[in-house]
Amino acid sequence: TLGSLCALLLLQKKPPVLFALIFLTGISTAMSIADVTIDACIARSSIQKPALASDMQSLCGFVSSTGAILGYSTSGMLVHTLGAQ
Repeated sequence: TLGSLCALLLLQKKPPVLFALIFLTGISTAMSIADVTIDACIARSSIQKPALASDMQSLCGFVSSTGAILGYSTSGMLVHTLGAQ
């Protein structure tokens, strides 16, 4: 919810620079918290099932990379369509 709230607040016409910086920091913090939580779940599962540890790490890396590619592609198309703000 932190990242979503910060993203919505950034949609204002022209937020002050300090607020924009704070909101972008909030978005990055929310993404980092999610990443750490997923890594902790994988570490716990790796302890419970050591034989699957490398497969779980690989799957997590693949899904993360796929999400990043989709996100960057979408943002690139939006910047091309809407123009730089």
